[in-house]
Amino acid sequence: MINKIIEWSKTNRLKIFGIVLISAILTLMYVDNTIKINALLSKIRLQEIEINEIKARNEILSSKIIELESAERITKIAEEKLGLSKPNKMPIIIEESGK
Repeated sequence: MINKIIEWSKTNRLKIFGIVLISAILTLMYVDNTIKINALLSKIRLQEIEINEIKARNEILSSKIIELESAERITKIAEEKLGLSKPNKMPIIIEESGK
């Protein structure tokens, strides 16, 4: 029985070598793929963190814009820095004639 196995392995060494080689290549491809996937997942996590930080900064800037555009602030600057004042009477509306 052992003689048959030895004889079979001698005649099929190339096949056995091929099977081992293919198995090794497939294992290396699997490990390489796993490493690449982990690197991509790590990159995705970092980009999600960056996106969240940018969104937070955008919210802060949006609230700052709303604050700077407020009528109360603009009126205060116009009165204090530019010396403007609110009119005492309503403006007169002149209608177009000839229509």
